[in-house]
Amino acid sequence: MASTPTLRGERIAGAVLWRAGPAAALAVAAIGLAAVLLVPLHLWQPVVVLPFLAVLAVPGWRLLRLVPARPAPVWASGLSVLLAAGFTLWAAWTHGEQVVLRRDAGSYALFAQWLATRHGLPVDAHLGAFGGAAALGVPGFSLGSPGFFQVPGAGGATVLPQFLLGAPAVYSLGWWATGGWTGVFVAPAVLGGLALVGAGGLTARLVGPRWAPLAVAALGLTQPVLVAARTTFSEPAALVLVLAAAAIAVDAVEVDLPRVGVLAGSLAGLAGLVRVDSLREVALLVPVCGVLGLRGSRAAVPMAVAALGATAVAALPAVALSWPYLEVVDDSLRPLVVATVVLTAVSGAVLAVVRVRRRAAHRPPADHSGASERAALVEVHSGAAASATGVGPADGATYPPGRAAHPEAPDRPAPTDRPEVTDGPREGGRLRRVGWAPIVAGGLVVVVGVLLATRPWWSVAHQRADDPSVRGLEDLQRQQGLPVDGTRTYAEQSLIWVTWYTGVATLLLAWGAFTVLAARATRWWLDTRRTVPGAGTVRAPGWLLPAAVGLGSTVLTLYRPGITPDHPWADRRLVVVVLPTVVTAAVAAVAWAVRTARRRAPAPVLALVAVVGVAALLVPASVTTARVAGLATERGEPWVVDAVCAALHPGDAVVALGGGDLDGGPDRSTNEWPQVIRGVCGRPSAALITEPERARTALDRLGGLVRGAGGRLVLLAAGDGRGTAPFVLTRLGLHPTLVVRARTSEASHWLVRPAAEARALRVEVWTAHWPGPGTGPPGR
Repeated sequence: MASTPTLRGERIAGAVLWRAGPAAALAVAAIGLAAVLLVPLHLWQPVVVLPFLAVLAVPGWRLLRLVPARPAPVWASGLSVLLAAGFTLWAAWTHGEQVVLRRDAGSYALFAQWLATRHGLPVDAHLGAFGGAAALGVPGFSLGSPGFFQVPGAGGATVLPQFLLGAPAVYSLGWWATGGWTGVFVAPAVLGGLALVGAGGLTARLVGPRWAPLAVAALGLTQPVLVAARTTFSEPAALVLVLAAAAIAVDAVEVDLPRVGVLAGSLAGLAGLVRVDSLREVALLVPVCGVLGLRGSRAAVPMAVAALGATAVAALPAVALSWPYLEVVDDSLRPLVVATVVLTAVSGAVLAVVRVRRRAAHRPPADHSGASERAALVEVHSGAAASATGVGPADGATYPPGRAAHPEAPDRPAPTDRPEVTDGPREGGRLRRVGWAPIVAGGLVVVVGVLLATRPWWSVAHQRADDPSVRGLEDLQRQQGLPVDGTRTYAEQSLIWVTWYTGVATLLLAWGAFTVLAARATRWWLDTRRTVPGAGTVRAPGWLLPAAVGLGSTVLTLYRPGITPDHPWADRRLVVVVLPTVVTAAVAAVAWAVRTARRRAPAPVLALVAVVGVAALLVPASVTTARVAGLATERGEPWVVDAVCAALHPGDAVVALGGGDLDGGPDRSTNEWPQVIRGVCGRPSAALITEPERARTALDRLGGLVRGAGGRLVLLAAGDGRGTAPFVLTRLGLHPTLVVRARTSEASHWLVRPAAEARALRVEVWTAHWPGPGTGPPGR
């Protein structure tokens, strides 16, 4: 009787560890799906959204109950949650406040603010305030700005945000929760903490619940994960979905229930609501599911179909509301689409042919044994899946022998030891064993790792010379004393980026684990080709899907990060798949070493192995992250925006003026302010980029259109931060007014080293009224 409270506590702890991540993912997916339906109808407002989400919570709860919950040590679950909560609090305390649009974080923040306050898309460009469609004929006039595209629409043109709908929809709830920017800025930290709990749940499944806290700590200490969690990027939301999909995929393979597979595939596909790159994971998921399907997995094919179907659902708002962005990333997106189609077609064809041949031969799949094979037995201890790999523990709470892990999985005897297998007929009364294939598979993983590691010695990655980032890269290269070549992407150094944030030892441990898993996956495949009657069955390893998809996506991401290579901005590419994959595999390697030492070495050696293993994962990450742990960048920008908004009056139509030739201020004007003025200040705004000698003619024409619409044309320009009126205004004979002058900070922009500090950022805005033809100051 005394053990009953303990068992109850372990069940509760296990439910938290196993289901918290999937619960968060279901919530993110529900918000994204609600946005798909409500945003185009301009119904994204609390009175509609919150009841809608409450209704979706009912099926969400039923879906969550499909996720197996296994007992776990109370301390392991509690420590994992405590570490994730500490991460959330720190990320929230040091959150960034990018509102002035400089990088993607500003785009996401302004997108979320628009949804929260204007309730739908597309963005109303107020073109009528500039005289309607006639303004589009003014040379250099544009409603667009970085992150917000001018597209054909009602009245001549409208504006669409660049990025996908999912993450801004989630962050917009933060605006409603706090009544302003604070909720938007803190929402990524909340998602980051939930993602870490999900990482703990995945590790509990693959390695054992006692190792979940180490994975949570190691992943949370990496600099890119912390930076993403205090910045309005899409990565925190994507990380929640991807980790939950991987965790449920493990469950689906182990319990072999189609409905669990559908849930895993759906979350993998719905990650496409927040991140275009999720198509890469789906493309890899399909053939792995095909392999599992060939070995009789009942969950594999439903998982693949659900992933493809959910991807199609996610593609609908992307095509309808973000198509200009899809055109921008076409060079990266098109190969993913083609790969997905080809891999799906090949996997489906192979699976269909094999099943037809099996039916013709009147024999079932090799690992089925009658009706009792409706679901695979899970040895319900915390390391069941990892035990199959040889790196899992036997250190979790267990059900009685023969008890099924999932309420819908029938009891069945535990599988026997691994049977002998043959690659052909018996020779001399003995089974001919195959030992070279697993070695080759592991060797290929080693070769890929060596190629990535040595890539800087024999390769230099480039991009197109007309890429918009070329000029900025050249400026950074000059500032940092590097050879000037704006077409360089530095992608050949991507594996070095990983070592900055995890340490070399962690990467080596992870790659070693994947080498072993590749060999054992091959051995599993060979073992299931032909089983000896009466020798039992060989169940599919639960780790196969996350290991294969995680490693494949990691290699592809490192091969082509596809992002401007300044740090820490570029490191967001590592957050969703690369770092979780490396950390989880490294934790598995450390766990294997500790268990081996426990069995074969004296206590001092065991303690040394444990300390060294844990230190290898935590110390390098801590050292790199400590340099920026306390940085809170872009602080004060909401106040700067409020000051600019206060300087404008009803009827003002604001044009950010570009085309200057001095300090880059005019570029900042047209990049940073049009959507801020439009979305936050609620005033019509646009950009005008033209040659100095043509500026007066364009402004006279535009000013006449604005006056004809009953408004006043106001010009806006960013200054150099020194209190000097921008030349782009003074050359027109205007006498501009200084609206605001502030000093904040932004993250650094290093190309060949990790970020270690912030750099000063001056924000200065000047405005001037354009009086119109015949009344303005003389030209120059």
